[in-house]
Amino acid sequence: MADLDQVKQEYSSVLEELANPDLISDRDRFQELKHRKDQLETIIAKNSALGELDSQILENQSLMSSGEDPDLNTLALEELKTLKQKQADLKAELEVLLKSLPETKKKGVKTEVIVEIRAGVGGEEAALFAQNLFEMYRGFAKSLGWQTQVLDSSQTDLGGLKEIVFEIKPVFGCLENDVFSKMIYEAGVHRVQRIPETEKSGRVHTSTATVAVLLKPKKVQDLKINLNDIKIDFFNATGPGGQNVNKRKTAVRITHLPSGLIITSRTERSQLQNKESALAILAAKLSEKQLETTQGRVSGQRRAQIGGGERAEKIRTYNFPQDRLTDHRVKKSWHNLEEILHGKLGPIINELEKQLTRQAGQVVEGLLLLLGLVFIFLVALPRVSEKAKVWFGLTGPVPERMFQNADAPLCGDIVVVPGRSGQVPFKATFVGTGKENKYPISGFRWDFEGNNSWDTQVTTQSQDYTYQNPGNYKVRMLVVDEKNNSRVCSTTITVLP
Repeated sequence: MADLDQVKQEYSSVLEELANPDLISDRDRFQELKHRKDQLETIIAKNSALGELDSQILENQSLMSSGEDPDLNTLALEELKTLKQKQADLKAELEVLLKSLPETKKKGVKTEVIVEIRAGVGGEEAALFAQNLFEMYRGFAKSLGWQTQVLDSSQTDLGGLKEIVFEIKPVFGCLENDVFSKMIYEAGVHRVQRIPETEKSGRVHTSTATVAVLLKPKKVQDLKINLNDIKIDFFNATGPGGQNVNKRKTAVRITHLPSGLIITSRTERSQLQNKESALAILAAKLSEKQLETTQGRVSGQRRAQIGGGERAEKIRTYNFPQDRLTDHRVKKSWHNLEEILHGKLGPIINELEKQLTRQAGQVVEGLLLLLGLVFIFLVALPRVSEKAKVWFGLTGPVPERMFQNADAPLCGDIVVVPGRSGQVPFKATFVGTGKENKYPISGFRWDFEGNNSWDTQVTTQSQDYTYQNPGNYKVRMLVVDEKNNSRVCSTTITVLP
């Protein structure tokens, strides 16, 4: 419950925002602020009246305590009773107003949607089910304080809906401003299993209806629809509405020539209202197409949402014999279909938000793990030491050590940097000998083919060599000290094509 200090503070901020000249361009926001101002002024006026009553009560009590005139005291006592009763009534009214004052907390971005419901497989029963879905969404919208407006519909003789297009938008004081974030979970194929009213044998039928949820552009003008690109036709509407509907051409059909989209609206009694409704639907669909083009998607968002209307494409099943609703995306069921079809969708949508958000988080975690593994193999491993490369089998096994006599030089490691046969030379380096030897090393001789084809002259401890053919080779090194003692050290490498 809000307190009076908060009310006064908010009232000042509302007056300040209403004084902003830029507010003229935002009609919806102006209406919201004006309505809020009236609510706050009512509370402030009640509080001021309560303050005046408090002052009158204090005056009467002061007069009675003086005891100067008994007759005046009697009158003051009677008036005091009346004032205290008014004070109690006014306090009760003020408390009710404070409790019922809607919260003004931020509710996120404000979005509006256009919803299409079309009967799918199942004939007349599918049309009746489409009517049930419309009633369900209208009840859900009402529970959140949203406003619904039918833009176009086509009914059957039994009261079902072949199709219906309607708008849902938030209004001032509603519980949630972002309509799209809630309604998007309803897009897809809905399946119903029940015994139709026209079924005499009691057999359960399966029918479907498709739901598409389109984000409505904030302004139709933003899309800059060229009047030369649209064709507008007027025709007689059918159904309820009297002679005005049946005799006057109030229904509107708009054809967008570049895209081939055809939009009709016939629910209003006014031709102008039907034209505005058709333009709103056209704007939503063109906005969707622009989004598809920007994101490079091949299939349409609406087609991806509703599929082909087949039974196997369902996102949700309404099973009347079992009084059960099952959402196949989260594999969870709810009972009491009567309440759900009257608009009690909150628990279902909340569960969808929670689980589908968690699934999206798991996908992101998996991608991060994959990127980490790619980093390890492409970046980290090439930087490991040469010895670690040997352990991973990247440069062959640990070198062999061969001894000739006690005074011969010690074998070190032969480290080979890989190359390619016939292209990139291999670089072999002899490391790890020096101070441990009895006599200083004077030179080296290499055998890269492993067939005793030693170099004819003593070379340095690092040598390049290009293999002509791929295969496994034993690289050998003859180490010679200044006393002509020698030792052969070797390792094995693999030459790739």
